[in-house]
Amino acid sequence: MIFYLGIAVMIFNEGFVILRHVSPYLAQKRADLIKKFGSKWKLFHSIMDVTWVTLVAVGFYLDLENWKTNLAVFGTIWGIVVIYYIPVLYKKFKKK
Repeated sequence: MIFYLGIAVMIFNEGFVILRHVSPYLAQKRADLIKKFGSKWKLFHSIMDVTWVTLVAVGFYLDLENWKTNLAVFGTIWGIVVIYYIPVLYKKFKKK
């Protein structure tokens, strides 16, 4: 349960950051938040990072019997992120 709570926080936190590459609307909303909150935005994002990493790690530890399933869930999500970012990085480096 703790593991999946961490996954939910991770998706909320990282999803918003990642989706800025897909949606100009979300990119603008993120820019507006950063402009409005300044360094407090970075602090909030950092706290969320620490929270999801902690929840996922504790969840792995407390549910060692299901470590393969949990690793598959975690790996699938980050695998999708990595596959998504390959074209984004390609476009970025191609412009240079």
